Amino acid sequence: MVREGVLTNKRRFYNSAFALSYLLALRVSELNKITLADISIYKTETSKIFLRVRTRNLKNGKMPIKNLITPFNLNGQEKKIIKKALAQYIYLINPILKKYGYTWKQWIARSPKIPLIEKDEITKELSNIYMYPSSASNSEKFKLHKNISRVGMWKAYSRYVNKNPHFFRKLRATHLYNIYQFSLKELQRFMGHSDVRSSTPYTLVNLTNIENKFLDAEVH
Repeated sequence: MVREGVLTNKRRFYNSAFALSYLLALRVSELNKITLADISIYKTETSKIFLRVRTRNLKNGKMPIKNLITPFNLNGQEKKIIKKALAQYIYLINPILKKYGYTWKQWIARSPKIPLIEKDEITKELSNIYMYPSSASNSEKFKLHKNISRVGMWKAYSRYVNKNPHFFRKLRATHLYNIYQFSLKELQRFMGHSDVRSSTPYTLVNLTNIENKFLDAEVH
């Protein structure tokens, strides 16, 4: 996503931000406040793997917190996007887990080898570190306890992908409706809208679908 020539750390940083903003249809004001403790991975009873992220929803007082999920699509492009999103997460949690003698794979799997008391200690530490921390001017030394500003994130979108941050949010919403067959209510919940009418602009009608409806119908 980020052009070659950008420092490796910045490439990982912004590729992750852009990937996560698409997958979860996030506003910049939600994306830049995610901490490492807000991120988890879990398996369903059918062994399907999901990424779960807890975000703030500043534009909806009725739902101030959103718990968003997205699947690991093992056969599709989405898995590659999730890997980009998680690269920053793994990079940041590694040094913390090493202090306790664990690997990131053990942490993500919530290994039973990690005692509950240590899990609580690690989670507390992760809650103080932003997924997208600020960085000193012209420096790669991240200030982990301070998040990148909303303005800084906006500038990154403009510079590296030449898109408004809302572009990824709109794109994902359209995909959720047309590809994953989300209902308007489900789309409202995922997007964090206070009114279902705010979700309707994303429900673009596909002409091919209309054609298929007529062709599949048995009219007597």
